[in-house]
Order: sequence, then structure tokens, then C-alpha cells
Amino acid sequence: MKAGRELDAEISEKVFGLKVVSRDWPCGYDPECGVYGATHFMPPIGGWFDERGPIIASDEEGWPPQPSWEEDLGDSVPKDEVSAYVEPVPFYSINIADADKVIEKLVELGFRLVVERYKLQSGDRGATAKAYDATGWVAGSIEATAPLAVCLLALNEDLTIP
Repeated sequence: MKAGRELDAEISEKVFGLKVVSRDWPCGYDPECGVYGATHFMPPIGGWFDERGPIIASDEEGWPPQPSWEEDLGDSVPKDEVSAYVEPVPFYSINIADADKVIEKLVELGFRLVVERYKLQSGDRGATAKAYDATGWVAGSIEATAPLAVCLLALNEDLTIP
């Protein structure tokens, strides 16, 4: 599996036990602060939601999307849009800070991890991620980047994740 949003969604579900409520939701970088976010309104308000990606609901009441209501002289009138309390799935497979959350979760589950980057004499670069438990080596992954190696290790069927 390649690094990308589909792998990130798999990590959210299988490692963190989160429910990905949509894999094709308007997301994007806020031009004022640079934060990546998901729109809370459909249709999206703001032109910077120019990507589609996986999202999780912020809480049980955040999904499914509900009609937005506007108070008008004491009467509740539905607007043309619906809103949901959602957030984008982190970029586990391409961002080392997000991949570190995967490492922390695996350590919390009792695994000891070793992640190393390497450069061969040929110039090729990559990373390895290895997991150990109380009995010894459990699984490993060799990939082009450390975040990808960590993610694919976490999804390895030899790792038992409750």
C-alpha cells in the first residue's frame, strides 16, 4: 500500500479504533493560519476546501450532518446547508509528527519499536520499523520513508491490536 489518505484512514480505524465517517469530504489548508481542516458545512463555506479526504466525527453528535438552523424572530428556519462536527484524519503516512502518534499507540499496547533511517552506498535511502514484544521480534517493515514504514508495520497482521 502506498502512502496517502487511504492508508491514513486505515490507520485511524485499525490502530486507533476511530470511525471514518467519510472518505471524500471537502478539506483544505486555511490561508490565514495554514491549518489543515475539514469543512463543517455542506456545501462548504469558503473557497479553500479544495481537497477531498477522510474525516472522523468529533463526537457522537457530530455525525450524520444535521440541518443548520437560523433564529429569525423566534422561529427556527432551516438553512440550505447541513453541518457536522468533523475533523480530517491526520497524515500518518507522510508526516513524521503524525506517525509518532502511531508509535505512541503501539508502545501503549505493549510493543517496543525501533525506527531507523538508512542510506546505502548506492545512494538509496529508506527507513525500517521493527516491533518487539516480551517474547522478541514480532514484525518489521522496510519502506522509502519512516512514516510509511511505521504505518505499514502497524497494519501488519502479526501485530495483535485489540
